[in-house]
Amino acid sequence: GLNGGRHVKKASQNCRPRDQIDGLACLQVTEIAKEGQVQDSSTHRARVDEHARAAAALQVLSGQTVSLLRHMAWAAADTAVAMEAQDKPAEEAAWRLFCSYFDDLVSAAEFTKLCCKRIRLLVNHTVWVALQIGNGKKKWERELDQLRATLAFDSLTAYREFLQPAAPKAELPKWRGVNLGGWFLLEGWMNQRLWSLVEGKQPRDEWAFSQALRNQLGDTQAQAVIAEHRRTFITRDDFAEIAGVGLNSVRLPIGYWCIVDAGPDSPFFGPCLDLVDSCMNWAAEFGLRVNLCLHGCPGFQSNHQACGRETVGWQPTHWDIPETLEILGRITSRYCWHPALGAITVVNEPSSRIAVERLVNYYKQAYAVIRKFSHCEVFLPVYQRWPDDIVHQFPADHFYGVTFDVHLYQCFEEPWISKPLGWHLSQAAQSDTGHSYHMTQLANFRQNRVKVAISEWSLKLPVWDWNSLACWEWAQLYADEQSSLLASLCSRLLKAFRRTEGWFFWTWVAQESVEPEESASKAMFSLREALRRGCVKPEWLGKRRGRAGEIRSLTQEHALAVMPDPELRMPCSNSGWLKSKRLSRVYTVQKAIIKVRRGEHDERETAAKPAV
Repeated sequence: GLNGGRHVKKASQNCRPRDQIDGLACLQVTEIAKEGQVQDSSTHRARVDEHARAAAALQVLSGQTVSLLRHMAWAAADTAVAMEAQDKPAEEAAWRLFCSYFDDLVSAAEFTKLCCKRIRLLVNHTVWVALQIGNGKKKWERELDQLRATLAFDSLTAYREFLQPAAPKAELPKWRGVNLGGWFLLEGWMNQRLWSLVEGKQPRDEWAFSQALRNQLGDTQAQAVIAEHRRTFITRDDFAEIAGVGLNSVRLPIGYWCIVDAGPDSPFFGPCLDLVDSCMNWAAEFGLRVNLCLHGCPGFQSNHQACGRETVGWQPTHWDIPETLEILGRITSRYCWHPALGAITVVNEPSSRIAVERLVNYYKQAYAVIRKFSHCEVFLPVYQRWPDDIVHQFPADHFYGVTFDVHLYQCFEEPWISKPLGWHLSQAAQSDTGHSYHMTQLANFRQNRVKVAISEWSLKLPVWDWNSLACWEWAQLYADEQSSLLASLCSRLLKAFRRTEGWFFWTWVAQESVEPEESASKAMFSLREALRRGCVKPEWLGKRRGRAGEIRSLTQEHALAVMPDPELRMPCSNSGWLKSKRLSRVYTVQKAIIKVRRGEHDERETAAKPAV
């Protein structure tokens, strides 16, 4: 009831002023949704119709909208009845019908998209209430009691070690960072403010979004919108905050259209190298290392929206590898001497349909291209594949500075969706089952000088699917309990990650969801929000570096660590940028470091120098 009341309140607050829909009208509309969940199928339609007539009498909604709301309530009730009867085909059919009515409601544009989502959330909540009856109720209550007992235990023991003085530097992973997703490569679930500018059906990827925005606003205004987003989504203050909480690196996902002009047939907005330069400069200023990740390749490396375009009929041969290597060469040559460059990820999440031989061959070519200009770390993804298929192709004696890259989420597909929250906590602390098996297998290779890092992970749990037991439990937890659950999950994962080279949380900021403000769901994919809510403690991330003196000291140390040996300096295609005024102080430090290094050859430099 409390959750339903919050959704009613939020729905009434998010109506368009031009519609003049006051709280009473919106409350009447949501009553239609709530009444759709009565269990007696012989009477619920009549009660819904009664509320629909009352809503229509207010004369603030069109007849079409009232009809859509009525049908949504009917479909939601049918879904609940089918769930209770465990009739999977009927449940799926009713749910598809409900989703189609919701899409029509959004397209009608009488409510804002946010208001429509609140109404949908209310209906989902009341469907969940219907599922609490009988044996189902006993099951989730047992799981919930066990979960609360686990959280109480964790508050005392599970991450007590993180509350003690900071661990020695040797125990901390080399990479402790966060992704800057949604900045240069857009995704609808992270960039909902931008997506809300597009009328009608919501785009599935940045390609479709760019097309829709250009068609709706025109090229000039659309360019201005994207430029404003790139200027304000992540700023210098974010880099200062990231360094201040103890992180030492960031991962920057970029599409090829940020580096070169994508061509007249592409709707992408770009390039934006000046902003990438700013990112590198800010990172150097605060002593952060940057992992430049080629998230979207020419021709696209998969048919998933995360690469920029969800292409129907995509084939592995569409990925233009020669052009991708050219893009990698441009990136490396531009930033090879930049003090903030720590690593380059040669591709993000390549499709499992790409032949292993072709992928390994690309990795070797990409490694050679990067080594023409830089000795930075090279990240090679092991995505939806067995590590043995790739790792043994890159012996450390011939490929130095290689880290294998894995992504670990525990919210997508089975078995994660059907399991209770307590099971998720137990899996986070283990390393030989579930998705963590890949991390363990790669970590075991470390005895053969093989390095592995988790470049994407989050606190996301499958709490959006009302078929999931975890979703029922999550809805019954108070906001403080939700935050405690995420804190326990985070502490367990970070402890497991200590066996690796490091990690990057996904992501720093995400403009997602219409969850109530008091819900902790917003912290699942946003590290900044997780820190604000106490789901992640700065003490867990590493040494905090808030004072300017410490930052300057670490910047100098970092410049020494990533600066290639002067004798190994290779030609750079764009040396003019070294005169940038913003980094003049850093380069002055570098010159002094080089003079010292020419005079004395310390042990660390000898160990780090690659074999020729």
